Amino acid sequence: MTKKIRTGQNLLKTARGLFADGLYAECISLLSSENSPVEDIHHMNLLVKALISQKEFDKAEHYHNVATLIDPNNEDVIWNDIRLKIMSEKYQEARMQAEQTLNVYPKNFDGRLLYANCLRRLGEVEECLSQVKIILTYEPNHPEAIAQLGVLELMEGNKISALNRFRTVFTIKPQLRSIWPLLVNLAVELNDIKGAVSSLNQIMKQETNTKLWIKQFFECLDKLKDPLEAIDALLEVKKYHPHDFNITFALALEFKKLNQKDKVKRYLYEALKIDNHSADLMQEIALIELQEDQVDDAIRHFERALSLRADFPRALNNLGNAYGIKHDMHNALKYYEAAIKCDPKYAQAYNNIGLTYLDRNFSKQNTKKAIENFEFAISLNPSISAYHSNLGIAFATNSLWEEAKNSYTRAINLNPKIAETHNNLGNTLREIGNIEEAEKAYKKSLELDTRSLNAAYNLATLFYEQNDFNQMQKYLSVVEALPFQGQESLYKKFPNDILTARYKEYGSYTKSTKFHKTLPLNLPLIIEQPVDVNFVTTIEDLQSRTLDGTTDTRYGQGYCSTDFQFFRTDDGIIQNFADSFIARIEKEMESSFKRIHTRVQERGLL
Repeated sequence: MTKKIRTGQNLLKTARGLFADGLYAECISLLSSENSPVEDIHHMNLLVKALISQKEFDKAEHYHNVATLIDPNNEDVIWNDIRLKIMSEKYQEARMQAEQTLNVYPKNFDGRLLYANCLRRLGEVEECLSQVKIILTYEPNHPEAIAQLGVLELMEGNKISALNRFRTVFTIKPQLRSIWPLLVNLAVELNDIKGAVSSLNQIMKQETNTKLWIKQFFECLDKLKDPLEAIDALLEVKKYHPHDFNITFALALEFKKLNQKDKVKRYLYEALKIDNHSADLMQEIALIELQEDQVDDAIRHFERALSLRADFPRALNNLGNAYGIKHDMHNALKYYEAAIKCDPKYAQAYNNIGLTYLDRNFSKQNTKKAIENFEFAISLNPSISAYHSNLGIAFATNSLWEEAKNSYTRAINLNPKIAETHNNLGNTLREIGNIEEAEKAYKKSLELDTRSLNAAYNLATLFYEQNDFNQMQKYLSVVEALPFQGQESLYKKFPNDILTARYKEYGSYTKSTKFHKTLPLNLPLIIEQPVDVNFVTTIEDLQSRTLDGTTDTRYGQGYCSTDFQFFRTDDGIIQNFADSFIARIEKEMESSFKRIHTRVQERGLL
């Protein structure tokens, strides 16, 4: 008998600890176990309080009736009766019973707080405040009373003071779950995102079920401007939840913003071990593989993502990109169009359809359709510089120079940091005959990207046409210093004596065999800086290429709601170039070198 009593006492002590920590479900489970003495009034009263806290009112009513039969005059039985009346919105009855009980037990501060709560619900704010102050007079650090004071201040619109009250309570009693939503939501409302994240961090240390808070946690992380702050918060939570898929996956996405590829891969594959049924995860793995030229593996993971979520426009769009790398334009077009069926307002897919129709490797090349799709992408999202730039390329391909100039100008206004857009504008201005502005555009391109072979060579030929040979030599020297491996197949192999003479004129070279094979000739309309098979989201910043360029990227776009601007390259330098246009360029190059040859002969240098 003594052993049974001791067991019951130990169980009650443990249950009270669980209740104090806000672990009501665990408290209920323990008090409902076989070892719990159901005839004990203290166990029964605690069980009723826990059930009320969990909003299981029917069960609470049942066990309260049992406790009432055991001892109807027990103080906790009476207070539980008042609690149930408040939960049933019987505020006047609860008030009268609470006043009578407080006359008998005036220093039951938990009961007085219950009375104050009832008064607040009746709209008697001043009397409620009076009762709270009585409690704080005797117990200045009573957490529930301070929380009630915060609620009253919140009702009066004093949000900053209320937030400070809730933070004080959180410091005194961090396990008081009733204030958690108030604490976090008020911090977010007051735009104290760091404070909200800090509170959520502490909450998730205590919370075994992160799903209850993970969405709000990520929403707050999205509002942090610095990915490093988000990473610090995630790593702190991960200490307590090392096998949480959402936390692990979110870490990969935050590191992606910093272009830390090794850590991205580490957390992606760690997340894969936890859960291999996430479409968003499969897409991110595929993007890494695409970055590493593992195109077939990427296609396999994009397809896996689509098997998990068929209506996934980003995965469809990126699968189209993967087929574009393989020069399978028919499949690329197929998946871009499928992406649009999932999301008819998906601007990036229309842009990529435009690029496909502009690609000279596509048997159904159609610049008119390319222009239509670029224009439609712009109508959906006019703020993307790349769409305007690509439209300019399409116009230039059709020799619509004024239209091309306007498109490039709009692209530059949206993002003035893309070197090749300035270079393309220079080419267009040159065609129009505005040589002075063309020179400025080329120089701006070279200023933005000092390794721009296109801009340097275009400047050299521009000065040649103006008979300014010193400036021509200056920019040819820039060209010579730049790498252009892999471009040989684009250039005509002109007679060796012409190439030799070109350099003999300035005393730079006496023999030019290596230039015969590698030096690029002038291409009057170079189209877009190639990015090999890399992806960028909007091409707003080709200079700082992230893994996929996303800015929308968080879990929740599938959290990563960004997509990737894809440029198909051709022999390393020219993209989406019509065969007829290349033929015209080659003819112009040959003519240009013939003029050089004639000038050298006239000077008697051959």
